[in-house]
Amino acid sequence: MLTTPKSTSIKGPQCVVAVGEDVDVLVIMAASTNFENSCFLKLGRGKAEDALYCAATMNIAPHITDDISFLHAFSGCGTTSALFRQGKKKFISVLYSTELQQVVNIFRDENACMNDVDEARQKVLITMSGKNSEETLDSLRFKLFKKSLEKIISI
Repeated sequence: MLTTPKSTSIKGPQCVVAVGEDVDVLVIMAASTNFENSCFLKLGRGKAEDALYCAATMNIAPHITDDISFLHAFSGCGTTSALFRQGKKKFISVLYSTELQQVVNIFRDENACMNDVDEARQKVLITMSGKNSEETLDSLRFKLFKKSLEKIISI
């Protein structure tokens, strides 16, 4: 659906307007189409009014557009909680201020082996938790589990 306007033979300016209730549609549009001529109408619910998002006025940095699928997958969306109770801005700042920039490329590589993808996933999770990047994900999980048990026992 979203790639169809890209491949049509119509000459001249084209604009794509998608209508939906979930911002995930906007993320998919940004990741897979020529986003410049795209708009997304997010239908309001309850007291929330309709909102119109147009690429031309959103001022999204090119590197964010390139990584939007990755950012959305790891930082959560409107219907899920954020990873480690951190917001999207925190996730973006950590991602672009560390060696994780190189890790993102592994997720984009269609030919990446599963071990590399898994190692990259663990590195992202450990870094986002604010822990030592030399730590393993298993040891981090165990420490967090012990910490939660200590809280329960002290109650």
